[in-house]
Amino acid sequence: MNSLKKTGINFTSNIVFYVAKLIIGIIALPVCLHAFGEEQYGLYLLGFGLSSSLTVFDFGASRSIFRYTIEYQEDKNIEKYASALSGAWSLNVIAALVIGCILFGLGLFSADIFHLSPESAEHSIALFTLAGINACILTISTAPQLLLQAKHYFHKRNSWQYIPLLGNFSLLMLTEPLKLSILTFAGFSCVLSIAGLCIDALLVRHTQVIRNIPIRFTLKPTVASHFARSSFAHAAISFLSVQADRLIIGSVLNVSAVTTYTIITKPYFLLRGFISAGYPTFQPALSEAYLSGNIDHYKQLSSRIIRVSFILVICMCGFLTAFFYPLLETWVHTSQYHPYAKWGMLSMITICITMLYTPHFRTISNSAQLNSIVRFSMISVPVNVLASIILSYYMGFQGVIIGTLIQICGEAIYIYYLLNHSTKIKPQVISVKYLLIALCICVGSYLLSLQLYEAHTFDKLTLIYMATFVIWILIICVPILKKEKLFQETK
Repeated sequence: MNSLKKTGINFTSNIVFYVAKLIIGIIALPVCLHAFGEEQYGLYLLGFGLSSSLTVFDFGASRSIFRYTIEYQEDKNIEKYASALSGAWSLNVIAALVIGCILFGLGLFSADIFHLSPESAEHSIALFTLAGINACILTISTAPQLLLQAKHYFHKRNSWQYIPLLGNFSLLMLTEPLKLSILTFAGFSCVLSIAGLCIDALLVRHTQVIRNIPIRFTLKPTVASHFARSSFAHAAISFLSVQADRLIIGSVLNVSAVTTYTIITKPYFLLRGFISAGYPTFQPALSEAYLSGNIDHYKQLSSRIIRVSFILVICMCGFLTAFFYPLLETWVHTSQYHPYAKWGMLSMITICITMLYTPHFRTISNSAQLNSIVRFSMISVPVNVLASIILSYYMGFQGVIIGTLIQICGEAIYIYYLLNHSTKIKPQVISVKYLLIALCICVGSYLLSLQLYEAHTFDKLTLIYMATFVIWILIICVPILKKEKLFQETK
């Protein structure tokens, strides 16, 4: 299969799989909110949200697996690759145990930390214990997942991962009829995570991607140790800036505020999910070009990705902003969250800004220059965390959104400074034409949202607005996609 067709299939497969997960996620919130209540479901979101986000604390194991798998495809150095995989997988197992213990420890003091009511406090230790088990499973899962991604096995993996996804959907559908408790629901979630891990492990064995590569458990330094330490430092710092939002809100405010934050920022995380689903299909090609020194190809590919992703994300943000109020009310069956909607719109701006530098950031993060990002993050992240805590104390969960926006702006400036002064890459700035298109979409979407504050999704006029907006998006995006030819020569 040629690289163009393979990349297109992988990209489409990732997006379809993410949409399936998205639909389940959209269904989950109102179902669970009704079944468990705002506080108990907020506690679940906090515990299991942390179990997912804490997987970044794998001591740099997953990034090491990805980087050295890419390098092995270039240099075919079995000894180096075996050493790197042995060290990375050993760190991965240790990290899983440490993360599980952290969540269990957090559960012991959760009642006081998160200001829980007596009813929720009864379940908090057990719930965080299950979250710790889930975190162990998800952390170990990153190893085979990144190995398969580095080998371009996206579609094959997605096809099998629909099994636990279907299990999640079934669990949601049975929650209300069977009157499942929050602990039973959490327990089944852990079982489904185990199923996902088993599938990935079997795929690694079936595809023989590490055939003839001797791997052993070791605590001794390996060829991957230095990069793993840098990756771990970056992951730890990144967690404080991006992943700890619910932890900050839960500790400074309460778990009910976590639920409100989750509802209002759903569009933000929706778009982040699309990006996380689409970008990995291009990352192996970007990393291969960068690590092999093919700078011209890297510049060409990264520029095309930035231009296309920026416009596509702006259009999606525009649609979600324009129809934020009616879609929100339809989703949660109440208009009580409308006063906070503008903060949900603001959070989407950060996604648009990240589109201007994400390929460079991801590529550098998987290279020896990761230390440069770590040094910058040691300054920017404390600023973000401190601002988030202070602003959240005085104005509510909105402080976390402002803190993240501050850091993203600084990060964008620094990445371009780094590329221009420390590498041979001289990135092209996005054209004025694209920036004007983005500005018009943002302004028009916000003005339209004000007109639809009290509208309902299925009103005739609202549906006409939606159809018209989609037509304009197609008029803007289709010519750009044809011009950029994103899937051409990706490898």
